[in-house]
Amino acid sequence: MSRALKRVFDAERIYVLSLGSQQANSHLHFHVVPLPSGVPLEKQQYHALMGEHGVLQIPDDQMAELARQIAETYDTERIAS
Repeated sequence: MSRALKRVFDAERIYVLSLGSQQANSHLHFHVVPLPSGVPLEKQQYHALMGEHGVLQIPDDQMAELARQIAETYDTERIAS
């Protein structure tokens, strides 16, 4: 999956963060965050994952297109492997 995200977003790396707690709502979910190429070091890693530094607001139609591109690229990568 990370190879597909790197291609679609021209990402330098992919951050994967798993969250969950037995004390709150007992489930697990993942945040998968592509880090675009050229982001300065001080804005990488935890900084890039913190919502208070900004969250992209992507319209539904563009989000659907990105999902389509990711799925298509993932299938191509999977078949090539």
